Amino acid sequence: MTEDYLRQRETLVNAFVLIDSNISPQRADLEFCNWLGEEGIPFVLIYTKIDRKKRDSDANIAAFEAAMLENWEALPPSFESSAVKGDGREAILSFIEQTLASIDLSAE
Repeated sequence: MTEDYLRQRETLVNAFVLIDSNISPQRADLEFCNWLGEEGIPFVLIYTKIDRKKRDSDANIAAFEAAMLENWEALPPSFESSAVKGDGREAILSFIEQTLASIDLSAE
């Protein structure tokens, strides 16, 4: 159902893939990112829970990105976030604002 939605949503500008930075890279997350790329669906990675264990988060993010680069020439945009502390919120909102400003909404 999700795959059909993402494939058929004509007004989809960008998908946000939330990755828990407190755990090692998960095969399902990597496979989903690869599928998005194969389908040509633009996406951004949002590493969540960065406020918990910074050292572990940094290592897990680096491992996730290394795993992505096994199949990708370049990484998609990414942000680090914390819902508890609000880290990354302004950067993510700014990205959304810039993305929306760059599309022609009058064509829809």
